Amino acid sequence: MAATRWGCLGPGKISCDFFLAIQDNIPALEHEFVAVASRDENRAKEFAERFKFKRYYSSYDDVANDKDVDIVYIGTLHTTHVELSLKMLKAGKSVLCEKSMAMNLKQAKLVLDTAKTEKRLFIEACWSRFFPVYDLIRSELGKGTLGEVRMVQANFCKQVAHFDRVKNISMGGGGVLVFGIYCIQFACLVFKEMPESITVVGGLLGDVDEGACVILKYRGGAMANLTYHVNSGQGKNTAVILGQKGKIELNDPFHCATRCRTPSGEHEFPLKNNDYNFINSSGLSYEAVAARDSLLKGEIEHPKYSHADSIMVHTIMDEVRRQLGFIAVASRDENRAKEFAEKFKFKRYNRSYDDVANDKDIDIVYIGTLNTTHVELSLKMLKAGKSVVCEKPMAMNLKQAKLVLDTAKTEKRLFIEIAHVDRIKNISMGGGGVLDLGIYCIQFACLVFKEMPESITVVGGLMGDVDEGACVILKYRSGAMANLTYHVNSGMGNNSAVILGQKGRIEVDEPFHCPTRCRTPSGEHEFPLKDNDYNFTNSSGMLYEANAARDSLLKGKIEHQKYSHADSIMVHTIMDEVRRQLGVRYPDFD
Repeated sequence: MAATRWGCLGPGKISCDFFLAIQDNIPALEHEFVAVASRDENRAKEFAERFKFKRYYSSYDDVANDKDVDIVYIGTLHTTHVELSLKMLKAGKSVLCEKSMAMNLKQAKLVLDTAKTEKRLFIEACWSRFFPVYDLIRSELGKGTLGEVRMVQANFCKQVAHFDRVKNISMGGGGVLVFGIYCIQFACLVFKEMPESITVVGGLLGDVDEGACVILKYRGGAMANLTYHVNSGQGKNTAVILGQKGKIELNDPFHCATRCRTPSGEHEFPLKNNDYNFINSSGLSYEAVAARDSLLKGEIEHPKYSHADSIMVHTIMDEVRRQLGFIAVASRDENRAKEFAEKFKFKRYNRSYDDVANDKDIDIVYIGTLNTTHVELSLKMLKAGKSVVCEKPMAMNLKQAKLVLDTAKTEKRLFIEIAHVDRIKNISMGGGGVLDLGIYCIQFACLVFKEMPESITVVGGLMGDVDEGACVILKYRSGAMANLTYHVNSGMGNNSAVILGQKGRIEVDEPFHCPTRCRTPSGEHEFPLKDNDYNFTNSSGMLYEANAARDSLLKGKIEHQKYSHADSIMVHTIMDEVRRQLGVRYPDFD
């Protein structure tokens, strides 16, 4: 079988990695390096000498006219991809063009139509799609091991804004063309169709997009929550596919992953190391093998990243760019109160909450009832002279939260909301995702930014009368953003959190809402908790809020600075807006 004869346009870093990957991983008999061209002839000569190309040129036309070239790899700037792709296709050459193949959808269609007319292979080099990890994803999705996929998450954040090709619009800069395309193609791989809606919140860096949070909503309410940023510092660039029966997690960097976890276990596909410019560039050999395979079969596209895939991704990218202009116990069930009192050595138990309110030996009451009863019981206890620690959410909406906090101030009693199934899906029981899970995400953003966002964008779905889940984007002054995702019906996610600064980051391990480990610029930190027969993960940590409540009581405070009344107001203000945008209304409370 004859060797595939390669030409190369643009002997830059990515081209170096591509041809080095071929040398490292593919039998020499299968590939022959024929001609390389650069407008700088010295660069072409150096490249040719390093990789043993037969010829080098100072003109791209010379490669187009070289009869010994079967396929051309284009590794030039984004802005030149269309012109050079058309030139090579019309000269009878097949093309493997670096992503992004074009600056917009219209250009992409022009190139793909030309490939069809000329009957020549054209592949947009979205190298992610050719990795074994992505083959495994296709297999797992095809077998249905995840069940119905409800949520996809992908993040790509890295400090690269100082590079001219990223920040300069004339060089085809902008985050979506550099990083965002990887997140978008991942969602397209999973859902295989255009989303019904595309919601984008982001910011600009001069004339180009600095970063964005992109929410794709699909038929049946499934969603993809994607984040990219070129000026935020190094993110935790992982991806996860959440189905109702299982999940797939891709390690950082997800766009060229060598490890993943599926319902069948952990999988690893090691790559060779060499003097590459970019991480895992040895994996560029996968797309070279795919291109050769398609050439031998006489195909004009490859099924792993077809022309239709390119069209879908560019359609979404066009829209992204367009939009960027928480000493007695009581229960109504007396037997439950008795059992609880016996287990935890409470002095007495009551059937009536009024009995606790009237018990003169009690300083502070912990309220752990259904969400819908929190306001009534908090007011009852405060007016009876008790301090209160109330499970989140303290109220069903902002108006109720203000009533409780004003009462605490009037009664001069400590009140702390602690931010730490039927009740989830039943609106009469205060169900809904934002009150159960979303509140943790929102309070985390409020902890970091300490102010109300300038805008709140919400895309999500309902489960009966309550919210099943949502992607929430909070945009702050100067363009800083928080991208939050919660879902009660998607399977277990990677429930971690990260704060990205331009000089460093903080990673909070799963479960971020009650973590015992984190990584900061100063190193890794761990705060172990005791194990016992708890109902929920890390519940031993509830002692922290108990100590805080005691400290505030001893100091005569009516709130605690770690989660103040102002914090509760801010969080509830945002939650009200989330529910408003989702169309969730609690008839008895709103």
